Amino acid sequence: MRYLAVIFAVVMMLCALTVSANSFEDVKNDTPHAQAIDNLTSLGIIHGYEDNTFKPTLPVRRDEMAKLVYTTFTTSSDAGEGVTAFPDVEDNSWAKGHIS
Repeated sequence: MRYLAVIFAVVMMLCALTVSANSFEDVKNDTPHAQAIDNLTSLGIIHGYEDNTFKPTLPVRRDEMAKLVYTTFTTSSDAGEGVTAFPDVEDNSWAKGHIS
């Protein structure tokens, strides 16, 4: 059982090394909260933007926070389509399922 735990720990460390906040063009080692960005990226909770940036100086938008909370508590990033009662959430919003 101990050997399995050690193997699991090594695999997790290697996986954490393969995905790094440094893979975002706008996140460097001296960027505030770079370690937190790295940890959340390694866990698959955050992914950044399609243009390979993270935009760490922008405030977190409501749709982004909804996905962050949903992914953290369900351990799934796919929330499906969902139906939302919020009139300001468009039908084609990428975060509609997370918000609902």
